Amino acid sequence: MIFDTNFHVTVNDKWDNKIKKNSFKKILYLHKENKLKGFSAVGIPRIGNYNHKLFFQKISNYKFIHPVAGIDLNNDIEKEFNEIKKLGYRSIKIHPRSCGISIENLDYDKLAFFCNKNKFNILICTYFNKKIENTYSEDPKLSLIKFLKKLERNKILLMHGGCERVMEFAELIRFNQNIFLDLSLTLMKYQGSSVDNDLKFLFNNFDRKITLGSDYPEVNYPLFLKRIKFFSKNVAINKLKNIYFKNAQSIFI
Repeated sequence: MIFDTNFHVTVNDKWDNKIKKNSFKKILYLHKENKLKGFSAVGIPRIGNYNHKLFFQKISNYKFIHPVAGIDLNNDIEKEFNEIKKLGYRSIKIHPRSCGISIENLDYDKLAFFCNKNKFNILICTYFNKKIENTYSEDPKLSLIKFLKKLERNKILLMHGGCERVMEFAELIRFNQNIFLDLSLTLMKYQGSSVDNDLKFLFNNFDRKITLGSDYPEVNYPLFLKRIKFFSKNVAINKLKNIYFKNAQSIFI
């Protein structure tokens, strides 16, 4: 029984050219079938006809779903935040790639000001890999740190946990009680690599810092749960409770 920190609900029940369908009925079925504690529904700008109001209306009647607004970084940030706050969101997602913006080009001062003012929970994408001609010239982790330093007491979830750099990102946040790592994508993408050993270490030693996200519909849900069981072997029950749902609930509930 987990709390999934990265379910992607869409307004029009579609996803992308690779995965055509993203049925909300299927998502509700997965929640019931797998006895999830709940999940955060993470909106992504420009995907699935995302719209703050329509997205919130679609899921607001389900108490076990926690809506996360996808900020369009190309819009007037103040208007974005005002609309999101008025609708009743408590969490936002910062996803530069979907907006065609590099993390190093974000207006950290303005973003941090409105995040702090509204006390939003903040989910930030940490998947930084691109084609070589578009990739970063400097380490994007440094840009992320600059932004994190401007935030106050917000609960922060680093989505995908830094991917192949998951141990590095775990060490980055270990002394900060308000920052956590979501392991979506990373949990599935690097199977059989040295990252598996890193994840085993985190399950045993960083149980108060990690959460479990599926990144659905990007994954096969039974395989996602199978991976969780793999990393859960011989881990103490109290640690698994932290990883499975307590850390996530401390953010979203």
